[in-house]
Formats: sequence, structure tokens, C-alpha cells
Amino acid sequence: MKTAIDQNVEEKFVLEMKREFPVSRERVFAAFGSFEAMSGWFGPHGCEVSDGEMNFVEGGTYRMQIPSEDGGTNVVGGVYKEIQAPDRIVFSWQWEPRGDVTDDEMEITIEFRELDSGMTEMSLRQILVPDQEIAERHSWGWNETFEKLKTYLEEAKNVATH
Repeated sequence: MKTAIDQNVEEKFVLEMKREFPVSRERVFAAFGSFEAMSGWFGPHGCEVSDGEMNFVEGGTYRMQIPSEDGGTNVVGGVYKEIQAPDRIVFSWQWEPRGDVTDDEMEITIEFRELDSGMTEMSLRQILVPDQEIAERHSWGWNETFEKLKTYLEEAKNVATH
């Protein structure tokens, strides 16, 4: 796992991280392709997607609701700008305003690369992050989320082989 946070010339921040998963890139890519799949792993530990919708096509939108510890609901959504199966997904990322949650629109690029070992390296690049604190919160959230994705993929792999 590699994570970096840098500031770019527009005085915004960039979050970059890489993770490896023990399945093909097609399987990792597919985990992003439907609301049913994403609701099985999306969100940090202790957070579950409670509702939402996805139209996983270029120009399509997504929206996910995640209950928060304070009894409220955090809602994130955006537009799919580019989908190149099974290599790359680019989408906008915007929280609906609530408390200290920023409503700045950010952009996320996720790329999938098959490794010689049969594993998949997934890289995430989130740009236009408004400040260091938000970058750090997103870093924590993505790391937790990708731990859940790894478990989801491993459990799906075990089910598929039995």
C-alpha cells in the first residue's frame, strides 16, 4: 500500500494511492460497475451504504448514501467522465453539503493493471482536493474502503471456487 498527498499549482491537493488485490483486473473493475457490487464494500469500516443508484456509463451518474456516526447521512455523487473496461474509470466526486463535509467537486481516476503474479494493482488519483485536512480524511476513508474491497473480492473468489 502506497499513499501520497501533494499540493499542486492551483493550491489544491492531490491524493494518490496504490493497492494490490489477489484477483484479475476484470474482477476488480467489475466491483465498481454496479450499485449492488459497490454497496457490498464501499465506505470505511463501520459504514454501510444505505441507499443509492448508479448508471455506470460515460455521462451516467452515481449517488450513494452512507449513515454517519452522528445519526445523519453523508451523500456522495458524481458523473462518470470516462470508462475504459477493464483499465480505467474517471468520475467526479462531490459530497452533498452537511456539517464539515466539503461540497467542492473533486475528480477521481482509478486505473487497474494486471501484474505478472495474476494480482491486480489498482491506483487511485483524487485531484482538486480543497485542503490538507480533507485530503487526509479521504486518504483514511479510501484506505478503509479498499480493505473492505479486498475482503469482498476474496470472499467472492472463495464462493466462485466452491
